[in-house]
Amino acid sequence: MGIDAHVEVKGRQYLPLVGNRTYSKAIASLFTAPLLNYCYYRAGGSTANQEEWFEEIAEWFDNVTSGMRENLCLIGQAIHGWEYSADDYERYLSDSANDAPSLRLSKKHFLQECQAVEEKWTDTDALKRVIDDLIRVIDEIRPRETWWYDESNTLTDLRLLSQTLNAAMQMGYRQVRLYCS
Repeated sequence: MGIDAHVEVKGRQYLPLVGNRTYSKAIASLFTAPLLNYCYYRAGGSTANQEEWFEEIAEWFDNVTSGMRENLCLIGQAIHGWEYSADDYERYLSDSANDAPSLRLSKKHFLQECQAVEEKWTDTDALKRVIDDLIRVIDEIRPRETWWYDESNTLTDLRLLSQTLNAAMQMGYRQVRLYCS
């Protein structure tokens, strides 16, 4: 079972992806986890519990971001994996019925999570600029391949994401989120 990612637009609709390729198991499952860790760290988060592997992540992303004009971490600000809205608490409880009670969110925390996801809406044009800038830098510096970055797959997926964001803008969607399930 892999992770799927989609461009979400208002009304919990998901855009069909340009090129008919699922965007993108490579980005969603491999690229975004290190990206989110990197952005958390660069925003002042602690890496005290991180393994030595984080040094490799920081070095790789520092190398890439040093050539970027846009803020790479805007991608991370747009990503979410929450499938519920504020009216879905009963469905959430049903979906999590097999979880230990201590793992289930209280209604208060559920609503806080819903609010946090609402804040993930990101300007489509700004996100496209970041993706395009990332593609440009990767094309220029050709960073080494890692366990989270494979040149051919990751670049293909980033280009498809850029095309999908362009399609969203042409359809009049000014804000999007990146939904990973």
